Amino acid sequence: MSQPVEQILVPYRKSELLHGFPVVRPLVGRSGDLAELVGWLDDEAQLFTLLGPPGIGKTSLATWAAMRWAQPAWFCDLSNCIDGDALRQALLASLGEPAGDGRRVEAALAEHAPSLVVLDNFEQLVGEAEQLASWRRAAPATRWLVTSRERLAIDGERVLELGPLGLPQGDTVEAATSVQLFLARARDAGGRGLDQLDAIATIVSALDGVPLAIELAAARTRLLAPAVLAERLEAGLLSMAKRGPSRHRTLADAIAWSWALLTPSEQRVLMGCAVFAGSFTAEGLERVLDADVIEPLASLRDKSLVHTVGEHRLGLYASVRAYARAQWKGQPSVWVDGLHKRHARLFVEMAAGFNRCRLLMTRDAPVTIPADLQRDLGNLQAALPHTEGVERIELASALVVLGGLEVEPPEPTPAMPPSTRAVAALARHRLWVSRGDFERGHALLEGLMADETMPLEARAMAAVVAGVRRRIEGDAMRAQIAHAWAAERLDPVAHPIVYGINVACMGRLGCDLDDADAAERFNTEAVRQQERVGEWWLAGLALANLAQRAQEQGDYAKAEALLERAIQRFREAGETTYESVYAAICGGLYLEQGRLELARRWFASAPVPDDLVSLGVPRLLHHGGYAVLEALENHEPEAEAQLERARRATAHADCALVHGLTELYVGAVDLALGRASADAWRARLRTEDDELARLRRTNVDVRFATRLVVLAMRRGASPVLKVHPEARWFELGGARVDLGRRGAPRLILRALVRAHVDGNGALGGDVLVAEGWPGERILVEAAATRVRVAIATLRKLGLREVIVTRDDGYLVDPGLAVDVVAEG
Repeated sequence: MSQPVEQILVPYRKSELLHGFPVVRPLVGRSGDLAELVGWLDDEAQLFTLLGPPGIGKTSLATWAAMRWAQPAWFCDLSNCIDGDALRQALLASLGEPAGDGRRVEAALAEHAPSLVVLDNFEQLVGEAEQLASWRRAAPATRWLVTSRERLAIDGERVLELGPLGLPQGDTVEAATSVQLFLARARDAGGRGLDQLDAIATIVSALDGVPLAIELAAARTRLLAPAVLAERLEAGLLSMAKRGPSRHRTLADAIAWSWALLTPSEQRVLMGCAVFAGSFTAEGLERVLDADVIEPLASLRDKSLVHTVGEHRLGLYASVRAYARAQWKGQPSVWVDGLHKRHARLFVEMAAGFNRCRLLMTRDAPVTIPADLQRDLGNLQAALPHTEGVERIELASALVVLGGLEVEPPEPTPAMPPSTRAVAALARHRLWVSRGDFERGHALLEGLMADETMPLEARAMAAVVAGVRRRIEGDAMRAQIAHAWAAERLDPVAHPIVYGINVACMGRLGCDLDDADAAERFNTEAVRQQERVGEWWLAGLALANLAQRAQEQGDYAKAEALLERAIQRFREAGETTYESVYAAICGGLYLEQGRLELARRWFASAPVPDDLVSLGVPRLLHHGGYAVLEALENHEPEAEAQLERARRATAHADCALVHGLTELYVGAVDLALGRASADAWRARLRTEDDELARLRRTNVDVRFATRLVVLAMRRGASPVLKVHPEARWFELGGARVDLGRRGAPRLILRALVRAHVDGNGALGGDVLVAEGWPGERILVEAAATRVRVAIATLRKLGLREVIVTRDDGYLVDPGLAVDVVAEG
C-alpha cells in the first residue's frame, strides 16, 4: 500500500491539520500553478476557484495547495450533491458536525476558523453560489477553495484556470511536463518500453496533455509498450480502471458527468463542435449548425468543455470531441448528415478561395485565406469524404497544395467550369513535381498554356509556374521563354496579380543570371506596383529578390534592411510559409557575415514547413545553411542531423540544382570540420566547364552556397573563441586566459564581443574609452593611447588574430565563431 503523499514529499505538514482529503500522488508539471495558488491563499481574499475541463487535475492541485497551507483544511466532496440542502449537509459532515440548517453551518465555520475549506466538484451547484457568498460574510476568517468546471460568477471570486500540461516541442521530448507525467505514472505501474520517447510524445500529444487521459494511458504500459499503445490509441477512449469516484474511473466517465449537466441546446452545440477536426471559429460553427450558437457556446466555454485556441478560435480536447461524436448515434441520421454536408460546404468555399488565391492568383478571395487554411488542414481532410464533383476537386486540389493529400485530385470533366479544370491541372502539377516527375509536369503546363478554352489568367499562370520550375531545375533559358510568353499576354490593369508575380519572377531570374539591369528594373517595378494595390506578399517577394542581389554584391546593410521589409510584408499578408522561407535566407545572410548567433536565431525561429509540396529547394537552403553553421561551431552531430534533413527534403527532387546545392553544402560542412581537402575544393571551383560551373552562372542560391564553401575553406576547423559574459576569461584553442584582474582590457573585450554577437560592427575609440574607463574624463590623446595599450595587451594574451583594426575602429574578426558561456 502506498504511503500518503504528504508523508513522502511534505514531511513538515502535520496530518492532523488535514481533514478528509484524498491521498494524491506526486504532483508533476504544476509547480507554477501550485506556487500561484498557495500565494493566493496567503492574500486577504476569501474565495478561489480552480477552473478546468474534466480530468485536468483540479482536485489534485487543490489537495496539494491545502498540504502547503499552514492552517487546518477541510475537504468536502460535492459530487453527489444536487441542491442547496445537500450542499449544507455535505459541508457539515465534512466539518464533523451533525446535520443542521444554514445557521448551524455558520456556527461550525466560526468554530473551526481560521481554516481552509475545499469544495470539490461544484459545477452542478453553481446555482447555489449565493449560499457560499453568505457563508463568506458570516465567517470572514475562512478561506474557500472551489474546484469546478464552471465559474461561480459571484463577487470576490478569484479564478485560476488550468490548461493541459506542456506538449513536446522539437527534440526536447523529456522536458515536456506531459511526458514527465506519463513516465512517472508508467514507472509506478511497472510499465515497459519507457525509452520509446517518440511514441510517448505521440501519445501525450494525441491526448492533448490532459493529465487524467495521460495517467490512464500510462497505466496500460503494463500490457502494451508505448509504440503499440500509440498505434492503438485511435481505437477510442481509454477504459483502464482507476480507483476513486466512479465519475473519474475513465475519462469517458468524467466527460459523461459534465454532459449530463448540459441543457439540450448546449448538448446540440457541443455535438456540432465535434464535427470539426481541429480548431474552429464561432462563425464557422454557426454555418455548420445553421443556428445562432453564441449563448450556448459561451456557456460551454464557461463550463470548460470548449477552450480557446489562439486568437478568435476555439477547440475541443480530443477526449471531449470523441465523446461528443459518440452522442451522434442517438441523433436522427438526417441531422448528422446535414452536419457533415454543411461542414464540407464551409471548407469547400474556403478551398475554392484558396485555390484562386494561390493557384490562379486572382483577387476573388480574401488575402488572409492562405493563412486561414493552414490552420484548417484537418478540417479539409475530414470534409473530403462528404464531397463529390466540383466540390471534391476544389477540396482535393487545396489539400495537395497544403501537403495534406498524396493522391491526385479527381479528373475534371469538360463540362466543369474552366477555372475548376485549371485548378485541378495546377494541383496535379504540384503533386507530380513533389514526386520528381518533372517532365510529366512540364507537359501538363504546356497543355494548359495551349488550351484556348481556359481563361487567359489561368494560361498565363501556367507559364509563370513553368518558368519558376525551369529556373529551379537550373534551366534559365527555358525559364526566360516561359516568362516572356506570359509577359506578352498579360496587362497590369486587367491581370494585376498574375502580371505582378510574373514581373517578380523575371526579377528573380535577373538575379540568377547576374543581370544587374533586369534584377533592378523588374523587382523595383514589382514592388512599386504591388504595394500600390496592396498585394503585400508579392511586394515581399520582389523585396527579397533585391535583398539577395544586395547580399551578393556585399552590401549587407542594404540586404538586411530589404529582408526586414520583405518579412514584414509577408507578416502583413499572413503568409507564414514565405515568412519561414525568407527567415532561412536571413540566417544565410548573417552566416555569410560571420554573425553566427544571429544566424542561429533566424534558422531556429521559423523552419520552413515540411508538409508543403514543391518546397524542397527552400528546405534544402534552410537545413543546408543550418548545417554549415553547426559545422563552423564544431558541432558535428548537429551538422550531420541538418544535412540529413536537407537530403530528406529533396529526396524526390532529382535535378541539377538540387545535386549542385547538396554537393556544396556537404562540402562546406566537411571543410569546416576538417574532413575535406581545401586544395581539392579550390581545384573543383576553378573548373569552368562542368554542371556546377553552369549552375553558378545561372543561380543565385548556388553562388551563395559556393561562398559558404569559400568561407569554410578559410575557417577550416579553426577554434571557437569562448568568452565569459563579463569577459572574466576567454578560451581560444583550449587554453583559458584569466582576465579577472585586467580591468580595462577585460571591459574592452566585453564590449567588442557584445558588438560581434549583436552584429554592430566596429567600435570607435570614444566608445571603447567609455567602456574601458567608465565615468573618467580623459584627454583625447591620452584616451587614444590607453585604448591602443589595452588592445595590445589583449593581443599579447592570445587575441592577435582575433581583434581586427579598421579605419572605423576595432572589432572581433567577423569570420570567427564566438561562444559566450557562463560556466567557470
